[in-house]
Amino acid sequence: GQRAELLGSVAGLAGGAALGQLALWVPLVAGGAGLALLGGWLALRMPESAPVRTHEDRLTVFETVRSTRASMRTRRGMGVALAMMVALGLAGEGVDRMWQLPLVDADAARDAVLVVSALAALGLLGGAAASGFVGRLVATDDPATPRRWLTVANIGVAASVLLLAVGPWWLGAVGFVASMALRTGSFPLVTAWVNRDADPATRATLNSLVGQAESVGEIAGGPILGGIAAASSVGAGLGASAAVFAVAALITAARRAPVATPAPAAP
Repeated sequence: GQRAELLGSVAGLAGGAALGQLALWVPLVAGGAGLALLGGWLALRMPESAPVRTHEDRLTVFETVRSTRASMRTRRGMGVALAMMVALGLAGEGVDRMWQLPLVDADAARDAVLVVSALAALGLLGGAAASGFVGRLVATDDPATPRRWLTVANIGVAASVLLLAVGPWWLGAVGFVASMALRTGSFPLVTAWVNRDADPATRATLNSLVGQAESVGEIAGGPILGGIAAASSVGAGLGASAAVFAVAALITAARRAPVATPAPAAP
C-alpha cells in the first residue's frame, strides 16, 4: 500500500512539473480539481449511513481508554516511541519547509519547478526501495529489530540534513534525497515497533497516539526552526533540524534501567 502511494506521488510530481512549465498556478488548480473529483466519486461509490450511538458505545470508548492506559504502562517502549515521534515531527517540519531554499534559484521559476520535482521524485523512489528492504527486516522474529534500525535511520537522516545545511549544491542535493528516502522508508519500522505484541483492541488507538505525537512536534517545529532561520540563516535552521534528528536517534536508542528486585531477607 505504501509503495503504491509513493509511486503515485512520483507520477503526480512528474505531471506537476510538466504543468508547472505553463505557470506555477496550473498544477495547484489541477491538483485541487483532482481532489474535488475524487471526493465526489468516493461520495457516490462509498456512501455511509449515519451511525446511531447507544449506551454500549460509551462503555466501549471508556474501556478502550482504560485498555490503552494499561498498555502504555506495561509497554515501556511506547513512551520512548511517542517521544521519538515528537522529535521527528519537530525536525521534519523544518526540513519540509526549508529544503528547497538552498537548492533552487528563486529568479528562475521554471528551473526551480524541475529541480524540486526531480529531487523529490528521487527521494520518493529511494523511499519505495527502502520500504521493500524494511519489509524484509520486520518479518524477523527479533522484537528489537525495528527499534535498532530506526536508530540507524535517524542517525542517517541527521547526517543527510547536515549535508543539506552546510554542503555545496551537489552534496546538499544528495543529502536531501537520502534524508527523504530514509524518512519515508522508516515509517514501516515505526508501525512494526508500535504494533508488535499490541492488544488488537487498542492497536488503532496506539497508532493514533503516534500520529498525534508527530503532529505536536510539527506544530512546535515550524515556529522554533523557522525562527532560527529568520534570525540567522536557512543553513542554521536546517542545522538545528539535523540536531533534533540526532536527538531522536538518542531517544530511540535509550534503554530504561531494569527495576531492581530486592533480595530476600535472611532468615
